[in-house]
Amino acid sequence: MNYTKTVMASLLVFASWHATAAESMPMPMPGAPGASRVAEPAAFTAVQQRLNQLATQPEACPATYHRFKSQAWLNVARDKWHDSGEPAAVNESLAQATSLVDRLEQGSNPAWDTPALRAATQVRADLWQQAEALRSSTRLCASADVQRLTAFCEVQLAWSGYETTRGGWKHTAPYIRIAEDLCAEAQRAPAPPVPEPPPAPQVVQKPLVSEKVVLNAQALFRHDRSALADMLPAGLRAINVLAQELRAKAGLEHVVVSGHADSTGTPGYNHRLALARADTVRNLLVMRGVDASKMDVRSLGDTQPVVTQCQRAGGAAGWLAYTACLQPNRRVEIEWQGTP
Repeated sequence: MNYTKTVMASLLVFASWHATAAESMPMPMPGAPGASRVAEPAAFTAVQQRLNQLATQPEACPATYHRFKSQAWLNVARDKWHDSGEPAAVNESLAQATSLVDRLEQGSNPAWDTPALRAATQVRADLWQQAEALRSSTRLCASADVQRLTAFCEVQLAWSGYETTRGGWKHTAPYIRIAEDLCAEAQRAPAPPVPEPPPAPQVVQKPLVSEKVVLNAQALFRHDRSALADMLPAGLRAINVLAQELRAKAGLEHVVVSGHADSTGTPGYNHRLALARADTVRNLLVMRGVDASKMDVRSLGDTQPVVTQCQRAGGAAGWLAYTACLQPNRRVEIEWQGTP
C-alpha cells in the first residue's frame, strides 16, 4: 500500500536557474550506493559506514554521545564540501569525525572537549556553558536524545565560530540560531520513562509499506543555495516535523532522500545542486534523531521532471513565467519503507 503526501509550501515564486525535482525509481537497498554516491568522496562514505556499525551496538554513555559528535562533524564536512568550502575546513572536520570513530572502535572514550576549527573564534559563551552543564549532569547519560542534542549543539557552536571568522556576525546568525535550538531542546528533553517488561513475542508477518513526502525546493532553500545555513524557516520547520514522524515509526527500515532539479542549468550543475540539497536534508534529519544507518541520499538531477510542457518566451517576463512553470520540478523527496 502506498500513501503519498505532498507538501507544497512555496514561499516565493521568483526566477530560479537551478533547484531540486521528482522520483519514480525503485528505492535501493539500505546501505547500497544510490546514483548520487559516485559524487561523494569515498572518505565520507567510509566514516558513515563505520558510524552505522557502531550504531548497532547497545547504547552506552558516553560512547553514544561521542558517536553523535562524530556524526555531527561528518555532517559539517559534507556541508562544507557541497558548499565548495575551504578544503582545510573539510579535512579538519572529517579528521575530527574519524578520530572519534577510531577511539570508539578501540573501546576507549575520546576527550570530552570540542576543539575549535583552525583560525576560529569562540562564540556564545553562554551556550557553551549550557552544553558543559548538560555534559556534567546526570541527565546526559539518562537519555540518548540529550546526548544527541548536546553533541550536535557543541559541534554547531564550533562551526559557528569558524563561520564568524570567515564572514562576521551577520553571516554567522543562521548557524547560531541552529545551535540555540539544539541547546534549548536538549535542556527541555524529558528523562526516558522506565521501560515495562516486554510482552511475549508474537510471530506476525506485517506488510511492508512505503510513504513519500515531497518538499518544494523554493520552500526549503534560498535561491540557488543548498547549505544548512541557507534553509528557510518554513523548510526547517517542515523537516523538524518530518523527523518527529519518522522517529515515531517503530517499524522504520529505510529512508531515501532524493534531490531533483529543473532543466534550466547544465546537467552536471543540476546533479550537484540536487545532491547537495538532498544531503543537507538528510543531515538535518539525522541531527533531529533519525537513524543515519537507515538513510541514503541520491541525486536525479533534471532526469525526472513532473511538468514537461513549459514553453519559454522572450524577455524578463517570459523567463519568470517559464521558471514559475518549472517550479514543481524543483524539489526534494523523502521516501521511507517500514512495517506499520
